[in-house]
Amino acid sequence: SGLSLNFYNLSELSYFFEQAVNAQALSRPGQLMDFYDQAPRYLIEMSEKQRLCACEPELRNLWETEPDQRVYLDTLKVYLEEERSSIHAARRLFIHKNTLTYRIKHIREKMRWDFNNYNIRNYLRLSFYTLEREE
Repeated sequence: SGLSLNFYNLSELSYFFEQAVNAQALSRPGQLMDFYDQAPRYLIEMSEKQRLCACEPELRNLWETEPDQRVYLDTLKVYLEEERSSIHAARRLFIHKNTLTYRIKHIREKMRWDFNNYNIRNYLRLSFYTLEREE
């Protein structure tokens, strides 16, 4: 069995069905494959048209619909680029470490992403790169 991620637009249903099928194809009998386990590879392999839909949907939704949240997205991007080093990320953003910690806590509570999962971190980094290229 394969699972896709949440999506927000029914016109994208076919892409998310493809994600579930792809995850199912990679799973072993009796195993449930989470899309995050193969998401970075999936995003890289998509065509230009599909690549935007293959980005992490919650990240893409925030990117497109909530420009006032951009400070949080910028913080997350730098935090991930600095391999979750609060000191280095705060230095790069020219903010206090406590401010960075507050923003990351806010993102964790809102999005429920597991930053300890290597695949999720890579998928988010690739999604950021794709969204920035499309902009």
